Amino acid sequence: MAPATVRFRWSYPWDETSGVVSNYILEVSKSSTFSSPLIFSTEKNYYDFPYDNQTGTYYWRVRVKDRAGNENCTQVYRFTYSSEAPVVRLEAQEMVNSPQVRFTFSGSNLAAYRYALSEGDLYRSRWIDYEGGLSEIILPSMSEGRFALFFEAKSPAGVVSGPYGVEFMVDLTPPALSLSADNIFSVNRSRTIFLRAEDRLSGVSQMRLRFAGENWGPWENFVPSKVLQLREGLNVVEAQVRDRAGNESIVARLELYYSAGPPRLEISTPQSVSGPSYTLSIHALPGVSLFVNGEEIKPIGDQWVVNLPVRKGRNVYTIRTEDLAGRSWENTLEIFGQQEARGWELKNFLLLLPLPLGVAGILLFRWWDRRKRQRMEMLLQRRAVPFKPAVQEEKPTTQVGEPAEGAVPLVGRKAIKTLKRRREKVE
Repeated sequence: MAPATVRFRWSYPWDETSGVVSNYILEVSKSSTFSSPLIFSTEKNYYDFPYDNQTGTYYWRVRVKDRAGNENCTQVYRFTYSSEAPVVRLEAQEMVNSPQVRFTFSGSNLAAYRYALSEGDLYRSRWIDYEGGLSEIILPSMSEGRFALFFEAKSPAGVVSGPYGVEFMVDLTPPALSLSADNIFSVNRSRTIFLRAEDRLSGVSQMRLRFAGENWGPWENFVPSKVLQLREGLNVVEAQVRDRAGNESIVARLELYYSAGPPRLEISTPQSVSGPSYTLSIHALPGVSLFVNGEEIKPIGDQWVVNLPVRKGRNVYTIRTEDLAGRSWENTLEIFGQQEARGWELKNFLLLLPLPLGVAGILLFRWWDRRKRQRMEMLLQRRAVPFKPAVQEEKPTTQVGEPAEGAVPLVGRKAIKTLKRRREKVE
C-alpha cells in the first residue's frame, strides 16, 4: 500500500539583524508557476503532506519573513506521487539437496527489497537496494527440514508490496534402496525383482536399472516391482533411485541365475605350483552347489574358496556343480606340483670344494637340473585324461556243480610232489 503522507523537510534559516519570524509558509501546487497553490503554515522545519489518493507530480517551496518584513523563498522542488505497487517475480525450487539455497527474482517499479525466514523477523530486516535485472537471494548453511522465505518489495515512491511467503524443503539425505526376488535361481527367463526404497523427507520419485557392465537405462517413474528378461547364466542386476530433491541412492546389486542347462564354471589355474597347497577362488552362483573330489564346498560371501592340497608331480581334481533343478556339470583340473628348489644351496657347497671336485660337481648339477626341466616339460605337455566315472564290470555267474568259463583247475599237493621226484630221477 502507498504511504498516507509525504514529509517535506528544510533547514533552519537565520537573520543577523532583526531575526526570523517563527512561522514558515509551505506552498504546494501541481503547476510549476504555483497557480492556485495549497498553502500550509507551520512552526517546525518540516510538514507532513497528506496524499488523499492523488497521483501526479507536485511542486513545492517554503517562504519565510524576518521581523522587518523582508521575505525570502527556497528554490522550487518537485516530487511524483504514485500509488502503483512494485511487481516482483520470485523463482525458487520447492525442494533442494544442498545446504546453500538460491532464490532468483526480478521486478518492475522496484527500488528495494527485504527478506527473512520468519514473518516476525521480516519487519526487523533492513531494506536492500534493488540494482535491477535478475538478482539472487542466497541462504547459506541450511539444515534439513521445511522452511518458508518471506519477502517484501518497495517502489521508488515508497509503496510496499507483500509480504510474499515461499515454502521450500532442504533434503540432504539420499534414499535407501534394497533389491530382492522371490527366487534367485530359476529355469525361467522372465524374473520379477522387487525394489524397496525409503526416503523420509521429499520421497522417492524415479529409478533406473541396468545389467552390470552395461550403460544405465533412462530415469523412469518409481515402481516397487519390475519384470526382467534374463540371460543364460549369472545375471547381476543394478538399480538406483533418487528422491524429489535430486539425491541419488547408492547402487544396489542383486545376483540372479537363469539355468538353461547344467551350470558350467570358467576356472583358470596355473600349470604348476611350488607350494604344498593352492587356494582356488570361484564366484559362487546362486542356487548352485559346488563339489570338489566329492566334498561339498560352502560359499563364503559370494565366493567359493577351495584349498587344494598339492603333492609332487601330477595332481588331478574333480570339479562338479549341481543346480536346484538337479542338473549337474563335471570336469577335471590338473596341477603339477614342484618341490621347493634347493639347487642354490648345493651349488654354494660345491664351490667350497677343491677346484677339480668343484668343477665336476657343478657340471653334474647342471646335467641333473637340465634333465629335471626336460622331465617337467614332458609332463606338462601331456594331455589331461577326461574324467570318466568308474563303472563296475559285471562278473559271469556260474551254477553249482559246473566249472566257470575260463577257470583254471587247481593242482593238489600230491601231484606236485610226484612231479618233483620224477625230475630228480631224470637228473
